[in-house]
Amino acid sequence: MKVFLSPAKNMRAAPAMPQGMPEGYAPRYLYKTEALAASLKRKAPYELESILQTSPQIALRAAALYQDWTNEGGVPAILAYDGLAYKHLQAETLSLHDFAFAQEHMRLFSAFYGPLRPLDAIQPYRRSSWRTSWMARACTTSGDARFTTICSGMGTISRSTSRRTNTARPCGRTFCPPTG
Repeated sequence: MKVFLSPAKNMRAAPAMPQGMPEGYAPRYLYKTEALAASLKRKAPYELESILQTSPQIALRAAALYQDWTNEGGVPAILAYDGLAYKHLQAETLSLHDFAFAQEHMRLFSAFYGPLRPLDAIQPYRRSSWRTSWMARACTTSGDARFTTICSGMGTISRSTSRRTNTARPCGRTFCPPTG
């Protein structure tokens, strides 16, 4: 059995690390995240405002996050996100056995990092409007080789709009249209 969680909109700056917490692991698609981060670092704040569909103030903060982004260090993903599901999960109270179980049976979806295991070390990033914005457009319309590299293999995640189910599914290089 696998449990899938969406990332929260907000991230914790410096979460408390539980005693005896294992070292963070490198995310599986880190090399693709590095390419995406490099692309975002080159963007001016006004460009990020459009890409992320956000306010100028948030775009300035996002630009600072991307400028400071590094692939070294980081916080385990299960502790980095600060949404309702993560607050109720109370990951900071889990035992080492619980972390090991979560590492095998839980995945967190991230448009920036790709699918994550709970102990994958991640850096803060702006997650506001990754819904169908620039990643999906870049993967389907650009034809640009760097987006093809970023999108292939990682898959873009979409949610079904069905009232009965809300299932996330990978769909390869192209944006998944709603089904049913």
